[in-house]
Amino acid sequence: MARATNSTIARALLADIDAGKDMQTITESLAAYLVQERRLGDLNAILRDVERQLFTQRGVLYVHADVARPMSEQQKQDVTSIFQAQSGAKEVVIEETINKGVIGGVRLTTADQQLDLTVRRQLQRLKSVG
Repeated sequence: MARATNSTIARALLADIDAGKDMQTITESLAAYLVQERRLGDLNAILRDVERQLFTQRGVLYVHADVARPMSEQQKQDVTSIFQAQSGAKEVVIEETINKGVIGGVRLTTADQQLDLTVRRQLQRLKSVG
């Protein structure tokens, strides 16, 4: 039997969500499938495919923000404006993660790109130039 692609799995997940199925049931079914097929390592790629399809179908862009401290409302508005202008997204959803490895600044990641504005990255750039 042919192995289902990550994109096919993502489409099935979105179809279940659109059909109004219970999120816990969807999550448990996905976990059981990934364990049975020995594909736990594919989980992040499948979730990125779900995010890509949400953007394509609905104009919703998910932005993951790694920050040293919580973002202010103004910072969230700025990030939203930048990503809407750049991508044409109708809606931007920001998921914040407080990351102790981030000294300052922010690392913004979407399904397809990453913008690293952390202090560590800026110092690395200076070091490589000089």
